[in-house]
Formats: sequence, structure tokens, C-alpha cells
Amino acid sequence: MTLPYTMRQVAISLALGVLLAGCGGSSAEPDNGAQSKPDAPAAEPEPEPEPEPEPEPANKTLPKTLATMDAAIEAAVEIHSQRRRTFYCGCAYTPQLRIARGTCGYKTRADESLSKRVAWDRVVPNRAFGQHRQCWREQVCKDETGAAFSGVRCCREVDEEFRAMEHDLHNLVPAVGELQADRSDFDFGELEGETRMYGACDFEVDRSQRRAEPDEDTRGEIARAYLYMKETYGDGLPLSPEQLAQFESWHEEDPATAWEVQRNRRIAAVQGNSNSYLPMVAPPGDDPEPEPAPQDPEPKAAAPEKEAAPEKEASPAKEAAPEKEATPEKEAAPEKEAAPEKAANAEAPNADDPSRPAN
Repeated sequence: MTLPYTMRQVAISLALGVLLAGCGGSSAEPDNGAQSKPDAPAAEPEPEPEPEPEPEPANKTLPKTLATMDAAIEAAVEIHSQRRRTFYCGCAYTPQLRIARGTCGYKTRADESLSKRVAWDRVVPNRAFGQHRQCWREQVCKDETGAAFSGVRCCREVDEEFRAMEHDLHNLVPAVGELQADRSDFDFGELEGETRMYGACDFEVDRSQRRAEPDEDTRGEIARAYLYMKETYGDGLPLSPEQLAQFESWHEEDPATAWEVQRNRRIAAVQGNSNSYLPMVAPPGDDPEPEPAPQDPEPKAAAPEKEAAPEKEASPAKEAAPEKEATPEKEAAPEKEAAPEKAANAEAPNADDPSRPAN
């Protein structure tokens, strides 16, 4: 049977459609690229993300500070032995680390015992270089009972940089014990008003603001201690732009003294590094001279009374001399009796000597 032309054409079209469908092709719709556009990105391989660079390990060379705090204090005592003056107020102190308060006009605020002795203060306090550390904020340490703890004690155990900063001799200075306790770990800055709490010592503390204001002659030394610690330990001591600007200003306004330069050299001999904000040689004619060790103020007050006694006893001895010359033969025997009196007078000063060191 012969199909009509139109029917034959339809059959052929259907057969082609089935054949193309079986081969994955498309039927009679034109390929104008409309369907190929979404497939184009999938065809191209997506670029793989570049691996982020791993942070480089800290390559910070720490100063060779002493291993323990006791060793650091012992070294500081020796370094400052040529100039026994407290960092704040400039009070002289004895080799036994007793404050001679009369040398600086220091007046006790509240604690008589602390005001008489030297304490070693960190210009940059532990909090400034410790509070941002994990060992300070989180309980990552455990004691012998298994109890977790954090803070300064933990940082001393697990953080090498913290220990180095705590023992750094460039940051360790002698201070009146009471003043050091009042300053605590407060930042330095300027305060309004001049509330003097320590007699003639120009040092103010505001607990509400947690700030201490030193005298102008000490600000340069404070600034150079902070700037040294920042330069040496980098991000180990976070400082705000305002703090850096303040310390740079203090550094310029209050130049280094000869003693500060000499102290820097002495520390470098022990610790192996120096403060780059200080010259290694003092200006000509500005070399410090060793100061005599001051005596305790209490023994000095008693000294005039002891010296007054021999003066009264000296006058009878002088009056006895003419009598001996007037009758030499008759006075021969009394001369022998007078000898013990002279010996007693000679022993009087010696009897006072043992009491002086005891004071």
C-alpha cells in the first residue's frame, strides 16, 4: 500500500526523532546557543583557591635575662650600688636597703614599715605585658592538686617571653616600699591637681583612674624603659598610639643623665643587651661619682647626745694640770691615782662604738 506523501513525510520525521533521541541528540529545534550558555561555566574547571600562607614562627631573640627573680634583684642591688637613690623621689638608702627619708623629705602616707625599706619595682608592670596572653586570661595551668589557674603565676610557668620581660634589668628599679605598693600596676600619665601624699616627694597616685604621675625629672627614664621594652619584645608589650606619643614626648623633654647612661652599661655587662634609646658614653664632664652610703636617720639623731658627755668631763682634767706643775714632788702620788680617771675617759668613746653598727 502506498502512503500519501504527507503521511510518508510524517513517518520519516518520527523515525528521525526516535533515532536522534536514542543517540542523545536534539530534534528539530535550532541550536542557537541559548541552551549552551548555562553549560559553559560548568565546562571550564573552576580555579582552585590558593592556600593561605601559614604564619611564620616567631623568630624573636630574647635577651639573656637571669633565670629567677631573686637572681635579678641581687644583680640590680649590685648595679645600683654606686648610686643608692630610689628611682622615684631620689631618696638615699643604705647598703642594708633602708630608706634615709630625711634625704628626700619623704613622709609616710600610711605604712611606716614599708616607707623605711627599698622595694624593687618594674617600671612597665606585669599587667602591661601579661594581660593579653592566654596564660593570663585562661586557666591553662594546673597545680599539684589538679586545680586549674591562670594569671601571673601561670605565665611564669609556661611563657618564656613573659619570664624574660619580668626579669629584665632595664625595667627593674629601686623604690620606697610604700610608694611602690601604692603605685601597684597602674599606668603612668598626668593627673590634674597636685595632691602630695608623700611629703616633699613629687609623686601622685589616683586609684580611681588607676594612674600614677611621676615628677618631671623621672619621666624621661620611664619613657625610655617603656620604649626599650616595646622595641625589644614587640607585640609582647601592646601600647596604644596615645601611649607611644606620650613616651616619645617624655623621652625628648627629659634627656638622659650620666647615671642613666652608666646604669645602661652596667646592665649590658650582665644581660648582654643595652637600651638603644641611650648613648653608651655619657656627655663630657657629666660622669657620676659614687655617693657615700647614707646612715640611718635614727642613729644620727642620737649622736649629739653621746658627744656632749665627753666635753663636760674634759674640763676637770685641764684644771688638774696646773696643780701638778705647782707642787711636782708632793703630787707624785696623786698622779698615780689620776691615771685611772684618764683611762675611764678614754673608754667612754669606745663604749659607744658597738652601739652604732647595731643601729
